[in-house]
Amino acid sequence: MGNEREYQFLESFKLGSIRLSNLYTPKTETGSITPERYKKIQQHVKNSIIRSVKKIHKLSPACAIASSGTAMNLAEIAHKLHPNGSADPVLTHRDLKKAIGIICALSVEQRRKIPGINPERADIIVPGAAILDTFMQELSLDSVTVTGRGLQDGLLVDYLSRMDEFPLLGELSPRQRSVLQLGRSCGINEVHARTVTALVLDMFDSAREQNLHTFGDAEREFLEYATFLHDIGSFISYNNHQAHSYYIIKNSELLGFDQKEVNFMANLARFHRKKSLRKKDPEILVFDPHEREALRMLATFIRLGESLDRSHAALIQHVRFTGSDADEVRLEIVARGDCQLEIWGIESERKAFEKVFGKKIVFEIL
Repeated sequence: MGNEREYQFLESFKLGSIRLSNLYTPKTETGSITPERYKKIQQHVKNSIIRSVKKIHKLSPACAIASSGTAMNLAEIAHKLHPNGSADPVLTHRDLKKAIGIICALSVEQRRKIPGINPERADIIVPGAAILDTFMQELSLDSVTVTGRGLQDGLLVDYLSRMDEFPLLGELSPRQRSVLQLGRSCGINEVHARTVTALVLDMFDSAREQNLHTFGDAEREFLEYATFLHDIGSFISYNNHQAHSYYIIKNSELLGFDQKEVNFMANLARFHRKKSLRKKDPEILVFDPHEREALRMLATFIRLGESLDRSHAALIQHVRFTGSDADEVRLEIVARGDCQLEIWGIESERKAFEKVFGKKIVFEIL
């Protein structure tokens, strides 16, 4: 039990699929598992965890995560047997119990042919299911999130956090850490990425103050990460790098995000240059109307932010929307030195801004 940084309760039990299989389903017995035998396995698990369950209940867990090959295999079996139920990576207790009923009724050889099963786990899958079933029952869990991540991944994060190149890694959230790791692994220009990100967030916040949008912290967070990664496609080629950015982000395993969130950020990066995002672009039809509108507005902020650091010299120090009326919006830009290239860049984004926000944009350089 814990949060993203530390644990409040930690316990390890002498329970496992192989250990319980040796005790209750030896290899010499290859037939089905009777309800009586399954209950004995469950009782063994219950006796082993009874004290810890009471402590966990007091901590009121918000979610539960099941890690290991057995848990992943059970989720796959449940989904194959009941495709209308919850799909991986979420396994509901209801779907698990249905799968257990089918698995127990089969012999080991018959289990090897169940859709979704790893044949090598056919002899230990029932004890593994009993462990998960009992934990969910005793902790009153309706579902668990299943992951292939485990101890080795934690060791890798701990190792990286000790390296000079990742001095802040241990202080970051899993989302921040995975975004930073992806960016650095592809050699992004981190100074430019952070400069544009700061400018874009300034625009997002001041635009909200001026009632130009009503999006909240969730959209702001996705905007921050997408902006940081917007140029990541240059790792493949600068030409058409926005399309490469989209591909890299969409196909990366970013810890802490679900696939829809990753897809959202990938689309923000895709439309940071060249053609603007349109309402009926096929890439965004998977999102609901509110999300599509968010994509169009947030992508516009990134386009402006990218233009405001066109020279990659961090000449623009601050930017904010200072006023808005029915016809126009005023954007105040604080610069140091000659920033003609940046001014030319934002001038080229006038039409894109006006199309999305329905107002003209007026720039004031300080």
